[in-house]
Amino acid sequence: MSYGERIPPPVPAAENTPSRNSLLVKLPAMVSLKAQLYMVLRERDTTRAELSRRLGWHREQVDRLFRLDHASKLDRLEAAFRALQYELDLDIHEQRPRPKAVKQQPKRQRAG
Repeated sequence: MSYGERIPPPVPAAENTPSRNSLLVKLPAMVSLKAQLYMVLRERDTTRAELSRRLGWHREQVDRLFRLDHASKLDRLEAAFRALQYELDLDIHEQRPRPKAVKQQPKRQRAG
């Protein structure tokens, strides 16, 4: 996110199954929010400088929202999403059982 690289969008859970040889990666909530903010910013073709102007914050304050090593406050992330005409919708549910990992068989070399 620091260098403007593209982040692939998340795959819906129903499509992300072990039978499709895919991996499910569960991100911490704050990392997920920061990644989603980054994707929204790119989708809206908005710069961090523009977000800074909309929020009335210094550019460094906006840059910290995208740093994974910075402990951003939820209210700051909410304000950034609001400035981009998005709102947070929190979903809390019972923990789902994790799918079993699919083991790949090692390839055998033929003697020859």
